[in-house]
Amino acid sequence: MDANKLKVLKDNGYVINKACGLCKHMDMPNVKAGFGTCNIKTYEHLKHVGAPRQLSVHEHGVCESDFEMREGVKSLLEVQHWGEFIDKRENTRSNMGKKLNKKVRY
Repeated sequence: MDANKLKVLKDNGYVINKACGLCKHMDMPNVKAGFGTCNIKTYEHLKHVGAPRQLSVHEHGVCESDFEMREGVKSLLEVQHWGEFIDKRENTRSNMGKKLNKKVRY
């Protein structure tokens, strides 16, 4: 990675969040839309009867627990020198926005 790019990223507190798109539990059949399903989170649909359904999630979403890096992603990030930006905090969601003392807008 270019040394100047690395410096600017670090100076700006850049972090790669542990989001669903990097998690091994997400299936994302429609990559363009960014939506998929979580293989371990389920819910019971109020309008339909039957087995619980897999929870729909977005690739940029972050949950409170169960994140496990998708196979091969961490090593790819390490090789390309992005690994140091992976958020090392235990609970990414509750810490979002705190590193730079900024509020997260939704």
